[in-house]
Amino acid sequence: MAANSVPPGMLLAFSVLLAAGAWLLMKSRGPHPSKKMKSPGTSPPKNKKGKPKPSVPRRTTSTINHESAAGRIESARRNPFGGQAYEDLALECASIDAPRSWQDPLFPHSNESLFIGGVEPKDWLRDGERGEVLKNVHLSWEGPWVICGTRRPLGTNSRGEASWLFHRLDGEECGLDAHDVQQGSLGDCYFLSALALVATDTCCADGLVDDELDAAGCYGVSFWVDGAWQMVYVDGFFPCYTPNNVHASVRPTPVFAKSANRREIWPMVVEKAFAKLRGTYQAIGGGGRVATALQALTGGSATAIPTSVGADRLWKGLCDAVEDPSILVGAGTRSDATEEERCGIIDGHAYAVLHAVEVSGHRLLLLRNPWGHGEWKGPWSDGSKEWSSHPDCRAAAGNFNSDEDDGDFWMSVDDFCSVFATVDMCRLPGDHHRRTQNAELQPMKERKEEGAKQLLGNENIKPQLDEWLVGTAAESPPASPSRGSGKKHRKNRK
Repeated sequence: MAANSVPPGMLLAFSVLLAAGAWLLMKSRGPHPSKKMKSPGTSPPKNKKGKPKPSVPRRTTSTINHESAAGRIESARRNPFGGQAYEDLALECASIDAPRSWQDPLFPHSNESLFIGGVEPKDWLRDGERGEVLKNVHLSWEGPWVICGTRRPLGTNSRGEASWLFHRLDGEECGLDAHDVQQGSLGDCYFLSALALVATDTCCADGLVDDELDAAGCYGVSFWVDGAWQMVYVDGFFPCYTPNNVHASVRPTPVFAKSANRREIWPMVVEKAFAKLRGTYQAIGGGGRVATALQALTGGSATAIPTSVGADRLWKGLCDAVEDPSILVGAGTRSDATEEERCGIIDGHAYAVLHAVEVSGHRLLLLRNPWGHGEWKGPWSDGSKEWSSHPDCRAAAGNFNSDEDDGDFWMSVDDFCSVFATVDMCRLPGDHHRRTQNAELQPMKERKEEGAKQLLGNENIKPQLDEWLVGTAAESPPASPSRGSGKKHRKNRK
């Protein structure tokens, strides 16, 4: 051994001391700043004005657990839509080198995927579902790097890998948030309201999207179809429009659903998969029931209850259902209400019902408009005198009360019954689903009637039954993806 060499044992001891010293130094400095961020459940996100933004109640005690969510994805993979087996797609995606992305041959970037029969209806492209017709625009199918405006994804998927799907915050278990869902030019408010409700349940939402092939731009969405989970795979390209007279650097705007967070695409992916399941985007734009959309998204038992039963009879069952973690609730408005009665509520529109409180005789509901703006302007609306006159009600509303026009609003159950026609409820499958997933299900009508009796405790109440079945043409679609008229003012949200 050379005279100036160091014994191996001494080198090992010195390395251990250096590692221990580095660890102690890191501990003394405290955790990384990103680890100090509170999750959305403990600290409401801030809006542009710095005011607290209402946090949608997040359901964390669903009857579905993570194990069954993973089982849902595995079950859906065994039943792929269009014969696109996961194993075949995995091999295909493995051969794709970045920055190229997988493109779906079954749902091409053409009118064939947009319109029934590939025929483009007149004046179909609007600024929102009921906004003005957009003229002199260029239509294109764009990837997330264009839509999100970043060269690289800023979010992470379920495995912690970089992803365009979700823009998660540290501590978030699920990247889905009800506030993310915003409606576009398509009349699918029933579906997006249901999707916003699913996003409030972390366990339920966890089994919705299969992100295993995320790196290649291939996304799977699982739907409950004819008594079984089915996986629908789509690519990451979406129809967008750009005005012809603007600078080339202007970012294209998604035509249909989008996220309020422009750094993620998950609402667009789920809507696109539903459109593929039904054949075209136009096929899902003719309206529908929140209850049946919830059934497709959760595999639960759906029920539609008419508000004509009256506020008193409806309240108990409605309140229990909204606060039950195993039930998701939506509502559809009347189409014959007067403008004075509507008071900001959109006729023939679907909303999500998120929360219910009863304080000092006041029975209040928190609802969400899938447009992401446009709210009730009557009693108990944002900034109304009722909140200052009844501080106990304001305290009960807590962080769910805000003056921002973000689509979330409160109203009394009496006013609710005057402008809404139906309450749509979906009981999540839980143990019932696990017992029946391999057996023949009860007929649709019997399941819905049974669910209505359980929820309202009155065997004389007959629900309004909807025989719509996912994946069929039971409803005749309209001539255009857009419904109605009248200008809808867009609210720019980054």
